[in-house]
Amino acid sequence: MPCEHNNHIAGFLWGSAMSWLNKLKIKVSGSKPKKQVPGQLAYFTALFSMLAKLAKADGVISKEELRAVETYMTQTLQLRGASRMLAIKIFRKAKDSAESFEEFAEQYVALFVGDRKTLERTVDLLLAIASAEPRGTERKYALIRKAVKIFGLESTQYERLRSRYPHSHHVSATREKTSKRQ
Repeated sequence: MPCEHNNHIAGFLWGSAMSWLNKLKIKVSGSKPKKQVPGQLAYFTALFSMLAKLAKADGVISKEELRAVETYMTQTLQLRGASRMLAIKIFRKAKDSAESFEEFAEQYVALFVGDRKTLERTVDLLLAIASAEPRGTERKYALIRKAVKIFGLESTQYERLRSRYPHSHHVSATREKTSKRQ
């Protein structure tokens, strides 16, 4: 029975990933890949789409943001070859897609239900990308706060992670001063 359950999960992940890739107009050649690839494909699609939407929240993706995403791909995920090219392709297509950041966050959380550590690490990554350059950061932090809510994380977890990024405090302080004046 567990094997049948795993096949259903793999099928769901494959179908979900292919649906999103189709929406992004990305073609994946070949037949259905082996067991772990559907999950990896769904993960790539949701994560790199969120990163693209976040980076473009201010209208332009900066060199610093691209460098931060590239560093994550090569150093943290150690992506090479076809996997790296797929992640780049997803990022490029997603930045201009009609789908929202929130839709990709919903897809992402479905992959990691109950895995708080992974969701926290993802919020940390989103904060790192948002703080890579200061332009439009308030819009970026608003998207991250939406992801925190979608992921079911507590605001205290978000604040703890955000405290690691000095620029994020400046943005919050500026927002608080502005809202007090109104």
